[in-house]
Amino acid sequence: MSNVRMKSLLFVFLFSLAFGLQAKLPDHVSRTFNNNQITPDKIIFDIPDIAENGAVVPVTIAQVKLENKDVYVQELWLFNQARKQPVAHFKLNESSIIDGLSTRIRLQKTNHIYAVARLSNGRYVGGEKKVKVVKGGC
Repeated sequence: MSNVRMKSLLFVFLFSLAFGLQAKLPDHVSRTFNNNQITPDKIIFDIPDIAENGAVVPVTIAQVKLENKDVYVQELWLFNQARKQPVAHFKLNESSIIDGLSTRIRLQKTNHIYAVARLSNGRYVGGEKKVKVVKGGC
């Protein structure tokens, strides 16, 4: 590999580390939000890495990393890799507590779970977690 090519690859790698290139969401998730920018890794899940029964996979939002205390989550959507539509949708207000919000979803097989939140300042944040399913639930 040429020295120039190696330097170029190193630059791209370091640039992506320094400025955090946006993680690619599945197309069906991005299209739901008209391809608006969704800041990744701002929603932290509390989901088991391995679900023993795909019929009742517990999903808890452990934390949404907000920019400041004046910003709150107005809406939250949960998606999985297999479905084109959200598997859950929550409407919240400024007095709602998002951390600890829980539900259960059904997964037929190992899947990625995605969450997208619309904030009160109009921005979108997201998060993602892979869940391995041992016994299918659909």
